[in-house]
Amino acid sequence: MKLHRIEIENLNSFYGGPHVIDFDRDLKDAPLFLIMGSTGAGKTTILDAICLTLFGTTPRIRDEDGHSSVSLPAKRMMTEGTWHCRASLEFSLLDEQGVRQFYRASWRSERTY
Repeated sequence: MKLHRIEIENLNSFYGGPHVIDFDRDLKDAPLFLIMGSTGAGKTTILDAICLTLFGTTPRIRDEDGHSSVSLPAKRMMTEGTWHCRASLEFSLLDEQGVRQFYRASWRSERTY
């Protein structure tokens, strides 16, 4: 799987937005990259956004019993003071013939006050 672009809005430290990471533009053909930054900068939130778009949940969000739940991310991932959050991911996979197939996955949540 190759990541091409991710958009993040109102997930934890990514207030407002959309905040865009364009992997194709920023990384060119780099086979490996590092996500780095200070504490609270949003490194894990980037990985959470990828998981949310693909699976609807993320491994670090667990209930009191240690189980993952589709309803938990909205409560624990949404930036405080906002009413919605979202993430979208553009990625590609090589099919059996070696042809790159492109996909877009999205996740969003809203709450009322």
